[in-house]
Amino acid sequence: MNPLTGAKRLNNRWELALPPGYARIKEELDMSVRKTKLVLAAMAVVALVVPATAQETKPMGLSIKAGIVFPTSSYGRDVGNSWFGVGAEYKLKDMAFGTMDRAQGAHLSLSADWYGKGEASSFPVMLNYVATQNEMYWMAGAGLAFTRDDDAGSGNNKTSIAYGFGVGYNFQSGQNPFFVEARYLGSGRSQLNVFGAYVGVRL
Repeated sequence: MNPLTGAKRLNNRWELALPPGYARIKEELDMSVRKTKLVLAAMAVVALVVPATAQETKPMGLSIKAGIVFPTSSYGRDVGNSWFGVGAEYKLKDMAFGTMDRAQGAHLSLSADWYGKGEASSFPVMLNYVATQNEMYWMAGAGLAFTRDDDAGSGNNKTSIAYGFGVGYNFQSGQNPFFVEARYLGSGRSQLNVFGAYVGVRL
Protein backbone atom coordinates (compact mmCIF):
# COMPACT_ATOMS: atom_id res chain seq x y z
CA MET A 1 0.00 0.00 0.00
CA ASN A 2 1.20 3.48 -0.84
CA PRO A 3 1.24 5.36 2.51
CA LEU A 4 0.61 8.71 0.81
CA THR A 5 -2.33 7.87 -1.47
CA GLY A 6 -3.78 4.78 0.18
CA ALA A 7 -3.54 2.93 -3.14
CA LYS A 8 -3.02 -0.84 -3.15
CA ARG A 9 -0.88 -2.84 -5.58
CA LEU A 10 -2.94 -5.70 -7.07
CA ASN A 11 -1.71 -7.90 -9.94
CA ASN A 12 1.14 -5.48 -10.64
CA ARG A 13 -1.34 -2.55 -10.90
CA TRP A 14 -2.00 0.26 -8.50
CA GLU A 15 -5.67 0.72 -7.52
CA LEU A 16 -6.85 3.71 -5.50
CA ALA A 17 -8.51 2.84 -2.19
CA LEU A 18 -12.07 4.23 -2.07
CA PRO A 19 -13.21 6.13 1.04
CA PRO A 20 -15.54 4.43 3.57
CA GLY A 21 -19.20 4.68 2.60
CA TYR A 22 -18.47 5.26 -1.09
CA ALA A 23 -20.53 2.25 -2.20
CA ARG A 24 -23.57 3.37 -0.15
CA ILE A 25 -23.42 6.92 -1.52
CA LYS A 26 -23.11 5.65 -5.10
CA GLU A 27 -26.04 3.25 -4.63
CA GLU A 28 -28.28 6.03 -3.24
CA LEU A 29 -27.36 8.39 -6.06
CA ASP A 30 -27.95 5.70 -8.70
CA MET A 31 -31.40 4.96 -7.22
CA SER A 32 -32.37 8.66 -7.26
CA VAL A 33 -31.17 8.98 -10.86
CA ARG A 34 -33.22 5.93 -11.92
CA LYS A 35 -36.36 7.36 -10.30
CA THR A 36 -35.75 10.72 -11.96
CA LYS A 37 -35.33 9.07 -15.38
CA LEU A 38 -38.67 7.25 -14.99
CA VAL A 39 -40.52 10.47 -14.12
CA LEU A 40 -38.79 12.36 -16.93
CA ALA A 41 -39.82 9.65 -19.37
CA ALA A 42 -43.43 10.06 -18.21
CA MET A 43 -43.17 13.84 -18.61
CA ALA A 44 -41.78 13.39 -22.13
CA VAL A 45 -44.81 11.27 -23.05
CA VAL A 46 -47.12 13.97 -21.68
CA ALA A 47 -45.25 16.63 -23.64
CA LEU A 48 -45.78 14.64 -26.85
CA VAL A 49 -49.41 13.70 -26.25
CA VAL A 50 -50.78 17.08 -25.14
CA PRO A 51 -49.88 18.98 -28.36
CA ALA A 52 -51.18 16.12 -30.50
CA THR A 53 -54.58 16.15 -28.82
CA ALA A 54 -54.98 19.91 -28.46
CA GLN A 55 -53.06 21.77 -31.17
CA GLU A 56 -54.87 25.09 -30.76
CA THR A 57 -55.33 25.19 -26.98
CA LYS A 58 -53.57 27.79 -24.88
CA PRO A 59 -50.92 26.73 -22.35
CA MET A 60 -52.46 25.32 -19.18
CA GLY A 61 -50.05 27.18 -16.92
CA LEU A 62 -49.06 23.90 -15.25
CA SER A 63 -45.47 22.78 -14.72
CA ILE A 64 -44.30 19.38 -13.49
CA LYS A 65 -40.76 18.45 -12.49
CA ALA A 66 -38.58 15.74 -10.95
CA GLY A 67 -35.06 15.65 -9.64
CA ILE A 68 -32.60 14.88 -6.89
CA VAL A 69 -32.52 16.77 -3.58
CA PHE A 70 -29.65 16.97 -1.14
CA PRO A 71 -30.37 17.37 2.60
CA THR A 72 -28.48 20.12 4.41
CA SER A 73 -28.75 18.71 7.96
CA SER A 74 -26.72 15.93 9.57
CA TYR A 75 -29.94 14.02 10.28
CA GLY A 76 -30.97 14.24 6.63
CA ARG A 77 -27.58 13.03 5.43
CA ASP A 78 -27.78 10.11 7.89
CA VAL A 79 -31.06 9.09 6.20
CA GLY A 80 -29.45 9.43 2.78
CA ASN A 81 -27.03 11.68 0.97
CA SER A 82 -29.47 12.16 -1.93
CA TRP A 83 -33.27 11.96 -1.93
CA PHE A 84 -35.88 11.88 -4.68
CA GLY A 85 -38.12 14.89 -5.31
CA VAL A 86 -41.09 15.80 -7.51
CA GLY A 87 -43.23 18.89 -7.81
CA ALA A 88 -45.99 20.72 -9.64
CA GLU A 89 -46.66 24.42 -10.05
CA TYR A 90 -49.67 26.31 -11.39
CA LYS A 91 -49.52 29.87 -12.70
CA LEU A 92 -52.22 31.92 -10.98
CA LYS A 93 -51.95 35.51 -12.17
CA ASP A 94 -49.66 37.77 -14.20
CA MET A 95 -48.19 40.72 -12.33
CA ALA A 96 -47.52 43.71 -14.61
CA PHE A 97 -45.50 46.70 -13.47
CA GLY A 98 -45.00 49.93 -15.37
CA THR A 99 -41.20 49.73 -15.35
CA MET A 100 -41.03 46.30 -17.03
CA ASP A 101 -40.00 45.97 -20.68
CA ARG A 102 -41.10 43.24 -23.10
CA ALA A 103 -38.31 40.89 -22.01
CA GLN A 104 -39.40 41.04 -18.37
CA GLY A 105 -42.38 39.59 -16.55
CA ALA A 106 -43.73 38.43 -13.22
CA HIS A 107 -46.54 36.25 -11.93
CA LEU A 108 -47.92 34.50 -8.86
CA SER A 109 -47.98 30.72 -8.70
CA LEU A 110 -49.10 27.92 -6.41
CA SER A 111 -46.65 25.03 -5.97
CA ALA A 112 -46.74 21.64 -4.29
CA ASP A 113 -43.57 19.60 -3.82
CA TRP A 114 -42.74 16.25 -2.29
CA TYR A 115 -39.34 14.92 -1.39
CA GLY A 116 -38.20 12.16 0.90
CA LYS A 117 -36.31 8.99 1.59
CA GLY A 118 -37.05 6.17 4.03
CA GLU A 119 -38.40 7.54 7.31
CA ALA A 120 -38.24 11.21 6.28
CA SER A 121 -40.33 13.29 3.89
CA SER A 122 -41.78 16.76 3.41
CA PHE A 123 -44.73 18.08 1.42
CA PRO A 124 -44.53 21.89 1.14
CA VAL A 125 -47.36 23.86 -0.45
CA MET A 126 -46.47 27.47 -1.22
CA LEU A 127 -47.59 30.69 -2.87
CA ASN A 128 -44.72 32.02 -5.00
CA TYR A 129 -43.68 35.24 -6.66
CA VAL A 130 -41.87 34.51 -9.95
CA ALA A 131 -39.88 37.11 -11.89
CA THR A 132 -38.67 36.44 -15.46
CA GLN A 133 -36.00 37.96 -17.70
CA ASN A 134 -36.01 36.41 -21.17
CA GLU A 135 -35.49 32.68 -20.50
CA MET A 136 -34.25 33.08 -16.92
CA TYR A 137 -36.54 33.18 -13.90
CA TRP A 138 -36.25 33.68 -10.16
CA MET A 139 -38.76 32.70 -7.50
CA ALA A 140 -39.45 33.02 -3.79
CA GLY A 141 -42.38 31.59 -1.85
CA ALA A 142 -43.90 30.76 1.51
CA GLY A 143 -46.64 28.48 2.81
CA LEU A 144 -47.08 25.31 4.86
CA ALA A 145 -45.05 22.09 5.02
CA PHE A 146 -46.41 18.72 6.12
CA THR A 147 -43.39 16.79 7.38
CA ARG A 148 -42.55 13.31 8.65
CA ASP A 149 -39.30 12.15 10.26
CA ASP A 150 -37.88 9.97 13.01
CA ASP A 151 -35.19 12.27 14.38
CA ALA A 152 -33.91 11.29 17.86
CA GLY A 153 -35.82 8.01 17.63
CA SER A 154 -39.28 9.54 18.06
CA GLY A 155 -41.74 9.77 15.17
CA ASN A 156 -42.69 13.31 14.19
CA ASN A 157 -45.57 14.29 11.94
CA LYS A 158 -45.80 18.05 11.94
CA THR A 159 -47.21 21.03 10.09
CA SER A 160 -44.99 24.09 10.00
CA ILE A 161 -44.12 27.19 8.01
CA ALA A 162 -42.51 26.46 4.64
CA TYR A 163 -40.32 28.73 2.53
CA GLY A 164 -38.29 28.42 -0.62
CA PHE A 165 -36.35 30.28 -3.26
CA GLY A 166 -34.80 29.28 -6.55
CA VAL A 167 -33.61 30.08 -10.05
CA GLY A 168 -34.29 28.38 -13.36
CA TYR A 169 -33.93 28.48 -17.12
CA ASN A 170 -36.55 27.76 -19.80
CA PHE A 171 -35.62 25.93 -23.00
CA GLN A 172 -38.15 27.12 -25.57
CA SER A 173 -38.75 24.08 -27.78
CA GLY A 174 -42.20 23.66 -29.26
CA GLN A 175 -45.49 24.07 -27.46
CA ASN A 176 -44.32 22.40 -24.23
CA PRO A 177 -40.90 23.81 -23.27
CA PHE A 178 -38.59 22.10 -20.82
CA PHE A 179 -36.83 23.82 -17.96
CA VAL A 180 -34.10 23.24 -15.39
CA GLU A 181 -34.40 24.56 -11.87
CA ALA A 182 -32.31 24.82 -8.71
CA ARG A 183 -34.32 25.40 -5.54
CA TYR A 184 -33.84 25.56 -1.79
CA LEU A 185 -36.77 24.27 0.29
CA GLY A 186 -36.95 24.88 4.02
CA SER A 187 -39.45 24.66 6.86
CA GLY A 188 -39.80 24.97 10.62
CA ARG A 189 -38.54 21.38 10.69
CA SER A 190 -34.98 22.31 9.69
CA GLN A 191 -33.88 18.64 9.79
CA LEU A 192 -35.69 18.27 6.45
CA ASN A 193 -34.32 21.33 4.63
CA VAL A 194 -32.91 20.50 1.20
CA PHE A 195 -31.33 21.89 -1.93
CA GLY A 196 -32.83 20.42 -5.12
CA ALA A 197 -31.87 20.14 -8.79
CA TYR A 198 -34.83 19.51 -11.14
CA VAL A 199 -35.80 19.04 -14.78
CA GLY A 200 -39.38 19.70 -15.81
CA VAL A 201 -41.89 20.45 -18.56
CA ARG A 202 -44.49 23.21 -18.91
CA LEU A 203 -47.98 22.33 -20.17
